[in-house]
Amino acid sequence: MGWAIRTGPSRSDGSLDACLRVFGSEHPDTFVARSNLAYVLEERGEYVEAICLHERNLTDRLRVLGADHPDTRAGQDALAHAQAVLQPGGVFGNLFRRVRSGGSPNP
Repeated sequence: MGWAIRTGPSRSDGSLDACLRVFGSEHPDTFVARSNLAYVLEERGEYVEAICLHERNLTDRLRVLGADHPDTRAGQDALAHAQAVLQPGGVFGNLFRRVRSGGSPNP
């Protein structure tokens, strides 16, 4: 579904709900819709909600796609970035730098 590439659904447009209804919670298009909503929330400054969506997405991607899939790595990056914004010099900032440099999210 090309429409889902970082255009970011608003909370009210129902893209994530539609994907959940049509594809289910473990479909790659649903992961994209959830990521897009998380990015919109980040842009609005709603980082705690965005982080919750990124965490859910990463958990699902790890289970469905595996740790080495590019979308899973992108999900790790997105989560680490959102966390780093909330705590730039702390644990999450270090996690973001580690993931961005191609390292494992686990120390």
